[in-house]
Amino acid sequence: MLVRLDIQSIAVIESLTVMFEPGFNVITGESGAGKSVLLEAIALLQGERAPLGIVRHGAKKAVVEAMFTWDHVPGSLLDVVRRLDLPYSDEDRLLLVRREITDQGRSSAKLNGKIVPLAVLREVVPLLFRLNRQHSVYQLVDAKNHLFWIDQYGQSVLNPLKEMYQEAFETYRAAYERWQNLTERREKTLSEKRYLEEALQEIDQAALQPEEEARLKKERERLRYRERILKNLSQAYQVLSGEHQALDRLRVARALLQEASGWDEDLGDVFERLETLIDGLEEVSYRLRDAIEEEPYEEGRLDRIEKRLIVIDRLKIKYGDTVEAILKFRDKAYETLTALEETLSQEPSIQKELEAAFQSFYRAGRALSEARRTCAKKLQDAVTGRLGDLYLGHAKFEAVFSDRTPDEHDAKAPSPGGLKDGFEQVVFYFQANPGDELRPLAEVASGGELSRVALALSAALAHTEEPMCLIFDEIDTGVGGKIGEAIGKLLTEISRRHQVISVTHLPQVAAFADLQWLMQKNQDGAETVALLTPLDESSRVQELARMLGGAKLTATAHEHARALIAQAREHKKSAMTSNVMTPDERVN
Repeated sequence: MLVRLDIQSIAVIESLTVMFEPGFNVITGESGAGKSVLLEAIALLQGERAPLGIVRHGAKKAVVEAMFTWDHVPGSLLDVVRRLDLPYSDEDRLLLVRREITDQGRSSAKLNGKIVPLAVLREVVPLLFRLNRQHSVYQLVDAKNHLFWIDQYGQSVLNPLKEMYQEAFETYRAAYERWQNLTERREKTLSEKRYLEEALQEIDQAALQPEEEARLKKERERLRYRERILKNLSQAYQVLSGEHQALDRLRVARALLQEASGWDEDLGDVFERLETLIDGLEEVSYRLRDAIEEEPYEEGRLDRIEKRLIVIDRLKIKYGDTVEAILKFRDKAYETLTALEETLSQEPSIQKELEAAFQSFYRAGRALSEARRTCAKKLQDAVTGRLGDLYLGHAKFEAVFSDRTPDEHDAKAPSPGGLKDGFEQVVFYFQANPGDELRPLAEVASGGELSRVALALSAALAHTEEPMCLIFDEIDTGVGGKIGEAIGKLLTEISRRHQVISVTHLPQVAAFADLQWLMQKNQDGAETVALLTPLDESSRVQELARMLGGAKLTATAHEHARALIAQAREHKKSAMTSNVMTPDERVN
């Protein structure tokens, strides 16, 4: 229940505190008195965008705060509060909702003192109160909302089925996406598999070895210049080891130095150096001889090397810049090929999984559809009955279903697209008078008829929802007289289960209030301030007389006002005495 509403510095409202009561609260006042501003402030608590200029001139910020409390906290609210980890005491059973808007347009929100995003307000606040504004009536004609209202009406039956359906839907969607992904990629996967198999066959047949290319190029160079190399080696060997050549002459020199060093010790070092030089040159000579004698020659070897290098170059163009890169490509290709083969091997199991998921999805969808149609029929009857109470006794209200159930035996798995909410679409149809064509509500209902259909729907829904605060903004637009009285009776009935706050211009509605408030503007110099005042019995008669007769108050208007209040009290007393549940209250 909304216990207290505090508003600070919002447009014409400078400072306002309202203590609402259980039951039926009514707010009245002349046009332009500030009732719409009051509702704009309440709408901010729902997380709605703040209108430009909403902060009162001269103020730094606008504030709206509402306190809610319960004797028995609704379970759905407790679930959300705990899931969002909001501050809450089971002992106090209190929730404080606060919204601030600065003069710079910055916004903040709090729940029980904890700063929260506006998205959290939008999730929590609909469990606290529902604001039915004038434009909300026109939401009634939007077919996108019709299925939601059926689900709201039958929530005790439908919510478990919806949960089962959503679980089955998500499972089927995931299976369908895996299957579709596999199907769409199958040709690409097979093509990639063929390419890798051919590449691996080509690489493996080549039997490449690390550093092979460098080794072959080195050998190729040696073979290309073999004749010149042998000639140079032979000439160098002859220079060193031929008769009377370098080594022979050095050996003569060594013998001479050896003899001389026997006579002069200082020549010993020179002799040793020459000895070392001769030993080194002899080693070079031996190696030159061996190179000449051992130089292999294989007929056609150079041609085979050239062909092998051509094979390597061709593989380099396809698979990597070097032999090492080609070998790395081969290792990666084997890994990829294994993964592709694993993917293709999963096709039968994915198909089987898809078929099982579809059957569960189909059964859950059919169960939900059947239950929705049953609830829709009950909602039709409840709304039609309420329309009779609102002097539309010959009207027909019908929920028309469009079936989108997928074919259970379709060989091709149907796409889950567009089926997130179920196998059906629903449009509310309406017929105001016998003989009229039953057509979509958006095409046929007048403004006054729409208001009454909206109220009838609200009344039907009210008996299936957990107790909350329902706020109605001029739900009586376009009607008056006896229809206004019927609206007052219906709002009174709703207030037996919910707290009701109604902004109205109809005295026939206001007469049923348990507590009536008057919205007025007070002009103080250049300042205009809106005030909201609770009315006692005398003031209430005065206000109803104004609503009945306009600016000129007459004794007849006062007498009529007293009669309206007396009749409303008698009706409420009779209703409380009978305390009989309506058909709406027995739906679930």
